[in-house]
Amino acid sequence: MLQVIKHITQLFLVVITCITCTEKDLVIDFPSEPEKIVCLGKLSSNAPVTVSLASTQAIDKQSFTMDGFALDSATVLLFEGGTVVDSFLNAGFDFRYNEYISSTNYLPKPDQDYHLEISAPGYT
Repeated sequence: MLQVIKHITQLFLVVITCITCTEKDLVIDFPSEPEKIVCLGKLSSNAPVTVSLASTQAIDKQSFTMDGFALDSATVLLFEGGTVVDSFLNAGFDFRYNEYISSTNYLPKPDQDYHLEISAPGYT
């Protein structure tokens, strides 16, 4: 008898849950942000530097495509200290990124400070 009451109670809870459930559209107003450059790179004293560049895309963009990530007209410079030591050439698009390779096959030196400066049309 106790088992029957337990099953009836469980069934009652399931029925009440199903009756009270409703579907509601959720509208989220995402802030509009300008697209930004995404840079992936690795410095090693054993190989010339390569850099992968892409672009962010707004989450509310209506025409989201993988091609929208491509950044094929960027200027990439490598600085050692405050001096330009290398510039990069676009080696083409690879799935989500444009690969940029060293134009001089410069090998970074250990214990030095490096930074990249990247510019592209439409980005600040």
